[in-house]
Amino acid sequence: MALSDEMYIHQTTRDQSLYLYEDLKINKCAMINEDLIKRVFMKCEYDINHSFQYQIQEIDSENAEYTNLKQVMEKIVCSFNECHYLDTKMAKNCIFVCDFPPRDSNVITSNSDYSVIKSDSKAISNVSEQTNMGNKSTYLALFKWFSLIYELKYIFGDINSKFKNITFV
Repeated sequence: MALSDEMYIHQTTRDQSLYLYEDLKINKCAMINEDLIKRVFMKCEYDINHSFQYQIQEIDSENAEYTNLKQVMEKIVCSFNECHYLDTKMAKNCIFVCDFPPRDSNVITSNSDYSVIKSDSKAISNVSEQTNMGNKSTYLALFKWFSLIYELKYIFGDINSKFKNITFV
């Protein structure tokens, strides 16, 4: 289910619970001390914030596509940390910026709020072939944050759980 799906948003906001892992939370996670869970997540938060900090970042500032995609991922991570869903406007903006489907198709995508004509140009994979370690580590940190937030909200915590100290490299 998508983080911006209206039915998902309504159901989780109304019930303040997530049904996907409820059985796991009740039967398995209840055996784990809540203080231990908090300490593990604090350690993970510290590790993510510090493990990528010292890697050499040679981000290609000339590559606007990389910068746009990185900013979209940062917005998604921050938004997901603050709330358990992405609002419709944010989701549409992310899709628009990411330009899905791939730009090498000449199709018109329509949504209830906008239509965009896609033009011929290089696909993301072609533009990003020369991605260096700095770029990869930045994306790795963003995906680690997303995974950690997911685990906190959906498996071990509740939908209102969030991290207070998210930093990006």
